[in-house]
Order: sequence, then structure tokens, then C-alpha cells
Amino acid sequence: MHREEFYRYLVFSVLFLLLFFLQMSRALAAPEAGMHLRFHMILSDGKQYTLALTVENAGKVRMTRGYVVVTPVDTRCRVMPSQMLSLPALAAGEKQTVRFPLNVTLHHYRLQMQAFDEEGFDIPFADDNAGVLSERLQAQRDWCRTVRAPV
Repeated sequence: MHREEFYRYLVFSVLFLLLFFLQMSRALAAPEAGMHLRFHMILSDGKQYTLALTVENAGKVRMTRGYVVVTPVDTRCRVMPSQMLSLPALAAGEKQTVRFPLNVTLHHYRLQMQAFDEEGFDIPFADDNAGVLSERLQAQRDWCRTVRAPV
């Protein structure tokens, strides 16, 4: 294993553990109605990137259709083409972890989610990590300005 791959693996492992403990602390709170993205992260071996998601239907109706749009951002802070990923149907109260291989090399990503019941009506979908991610937004914007600045 090359040194760079080792450090990348180490960083992803530490982030995984931090997010895992954050999710465990949030699990004690009462869930809101609707769909919840409980956890998400990118896994990588340095060659292949995989998006891992834990989705929970905390509502009272079955989610028949759902999708996640992942928008990758490269190391120069350029937005790459988005990929739409279909979620499996989830009964009320059901939770599932899914993994999607991504055909890109990325630095970070953005997610958008949507879900529908069996009659085609929208089910509200919340990213339970949004608070933590919003705290990092300014640092990401600063980083983008730095890497995109003319040399």
C-alpha cells in the first residue's frame, strides 16, 4: 500500500468513526415523520469510490420510489456530472443500508434526495447529517477559492 493510499484510508476510517458516533447519539432522539438519510459517506480504496447510505422510513406510509442524486466535486473544486441512484422500496419503520459504486474520482460530494409513496405523493426526506455538514460549508468554500485561484 502506498503512503498516500494509507493516509486516504486512515482519513476515511476516522471520518467513518466520527460519523458513526454522531449517528448513535442522534438515534436516541425521537424520529420525525418521513424519510431520513441517517448516514452517508464515500468509501474508497484509491481506485474505486462507493457511496454508502443508511436510509430509514420513519413515516407511516411505504416509500415505493426514492432516489438520491450525488453530485461529485473533483480536486480542483469542479462540479462533475451528477448521478441519479434509485433507492429500494421501504416499508414504514424499515431501515436499510445500500452501497452504490461511483464511476468518478472525487474530492467531496453533494446529495439531494426525493421519495414518493405508492400513489406518487412526495414523502419529506431529511438528511440527518445536514447540521454537521453545514458547519463545514465555509471551510469548503474557502478551500475551493484556494484551489481555483490563478497560480
